[in-house]
Amino acid sequence: MKRLALPFALAALVGCGGASPPAKTAETTPEATSTGATSTTSAKSEATKAPARDPKIMQLATAATACKWEDDHFVDEDECAAYKAWKDEDDLFEDGKGNDTLFAMLGDPDVKVRILATEKSIDDERAYFSDRGKAARLLALVKAEQNEAVARDLTHYVTRLDVDALGMSSDVLALAKSPMTDVRKGLSSIIAENQGQTAVAVLRLLLNDADHEVQRSAISALSTGGITPGVEPVCKLLSEQIVRTDELAGDALWSGSASKCDGMDKRVIDELQKRVADSAKVTNAVGIGYSLAASSVCRRTKSPDLKKLGFAIGKALVSPAIKDPNTRHAALDALVTCDSAGAVALARSLTADKDKGVAEGAKKIIAKR
Repeated sequence: MKRLALPFALAALVGCGGASPPAKTAETTPEATSTGATSTTSAKSEATKAPARDPKIMQLATAATACKWEDDHFVDEDECAAYKAWKDEDDLFEDGKGNDTLFAMLGDPDVKVRILATEKSIDDERAYFSDRGKAARLLALVKAEQNEAVARDLTHYVTRLDVDALGMSSDVLALAKSPMTDVRKGLSSIIAENQGQTAVAVLRLLLNDADHEVQRSAISALSTGGITPGVEPVCKLLSEQIVRTDELAGDALWSGSASKCDGMDKRVIDELQKRVADSAKVTNAVGIGYSLAASSVCRRTKSPDLKKLGFAIGKALVSPAIKDPNTRHAALDALVTCDSAGAVALARSLTADKDKGVAEGAKKIIAKR
């Protein structure tokens, strides 16, 4: 079955967009070259040929490629029986039976075949790519890929590599400078998988990337909702991020509020207290993140003192002195999470607020009490 994504980005609250790049041509995939040479020095001597393909799986895939295709994706999928058959097939992929075929398909010259491969998952990916030859081939493929969707899928597998053990540090560090934004963004999740020297170096590069969306992904990866271990190298990076004062300050504090690093909850609250002191500096870019961070700390902590401080932060963020309505709306949740009784009392003073969203939110808080 296809893995599920783990979205943890503030961008979802403020909007995002972007056009897809042109489809990958046969000439630019490793399989399409005359020698099969890979794209990095270390990979040249290690890369293997494409694995063998299961005829039954390829029969399904070949039939699906005949379905309607526009702008780098299949359209009217539900109306094409062959595509539906591909999506619905599970038995042929159980227990890793389809792993080699999918890996071979991810390097196919036909972008349609590669896209179909992204809609399934290589099973037990960490073990599968523990083989150096497969890892080298994977790195060669992701470097050569130009289709964003396929590149994202390949990068997902790269983050599962035990890079230091495989001796492929330079190849993965090079990907952190890939011209493809989605590769750099996707690579940030490597820190959740391992916290070795290379993973930390990759994150440091991404945290200083010229693209703020790449930085945002890297900041999020430092906690990923508590999935990333709170170990010293990660905590050091996160500690450096929560003091930033640019438009990603809210992201950094939200990430910190979900971290497993010791004492990070208090550090986040301390930073939030400083940030909400001047309402003029609380903008949409950071204010939603501040509200979410306060809510997250209160949701996780058992400290009455931190909850009290979190409520005070929520109160400051819901104040009419804050000009951004989205921040004020988000702050209502912080109030309830940090002190439900206190939230009801404060909500009574907000039911006639000039902002209808805040007023309605306040009424709902009272009604639920």
